[in-house]
Amino acid sequence: MTVTQKDIAREVGVSQTVVSDVLQGRPRGRVRPEVRERILEAAQRLAYRPNASARALRSRHSRQVIYLALQPEGRSRSLLGEEILPGLVEALAEEDHRVLLHVTRRAADVVSDLKGLLAAGQGDAFIFRGVDLSSTLLEELRRLEQPFVVIGQCANSRVASVAHDVDAMVRGLVERLVREGHRRIALLDQPGSSDYDRLIREAWSSTLAQGLFEGRAEIVADRTAASAQVDRWLEMPDAPTAVVCRSEVLYVGAVSATQRRGRTPGREIGLGLLGAQSRSWLLEPGTWCAAARHEEIGRIAGQEIVRQLGGEPPSGPVRLRLEPYRA
Repeated sequence: MTVTQKDIAREVGVSQTVVSDVLQGRPRGRVRPEVRERILEAAQRLAYRPNASARALRSRHSRQVIYLALQPEGRSRSLLGEEILPGLVEALAEEDHRVLLHVTRRAADVVSDLKGLLAAGQGDAFIFRGVDLSSTLLEELRRLEQPFVVIGQCANSRVASVAHDVDAMVRGLVERLVREGHRRIALLDQPGSSDYDRLIREAWSSTLAQGLFEGRAEIVADRTAASAQVDRWLEMPDAPTAVVCRSEVLYVGAVSATQRRGRTPGREIGLGLLGAQSRSWLLEPGTWCAAARHEEIGRIAGQEIVRQLGGEPPSGPVRLRLEPYRA
């Protein structure tokens, strides 16, 4: 049950006006110190929380941030899932802001949807989460002239964005495998043409160019194709001694292929997983992981929005480094 100022006034035996003035720190007349203390004590004891909607009407600010996710039809994984939202909600709640969730199905509708939400007073700022961030879309978002943050890979230094350091992620994981003595390492890649896909492939190529290992890569669509590809690799005279997987789905396929051949995944065949979720208990012992820090990304995005709402300029791209660890 929500506690109101009327409840506190009834508890203390004063008018609601006196309670309101004390709680907002601007009493119009004299309030005895003992009455003030009783009001504050009652507010704490009853767990009173200010009515954000009413306060927004008075201040003409919603104290709400729009979280808009571009989630095309048929996408197998919800962009509203993962661990981004808890960190974001926590960071905004600390500054008394709420989050409004909105899903857009087509990239062409992102700007119009945001314009409608902002015009309706549904938010003072927005966070955009998407995969394919074209320069045209980013410029259109900037022209809305509202504080905003992009969650995802964004090369525009004038836009505040939060994402993982892809190059460091790939390089760090491969270096761990090389230190274990692996000199033939394969990459199970997945289809895609987003900036994130491009950065993964560029990082793999640049790491391979250092000459520390012999590498090969294949793009596979699902677990079955991943398993079949690892089977083919293991039949070669110069078979890879380690396999790096772009997703957990491809990882499962690689594990099943090695087990069918009586090899111990993670030990006899080295394994790496890029962008893994924080579910290491599902992984084979010995797997090297670069676990996604989604909750921290959400928290940083929330802190950046609060900075901008306070009048500070966008901070530009923020890239989180992932320290590989063994399952």
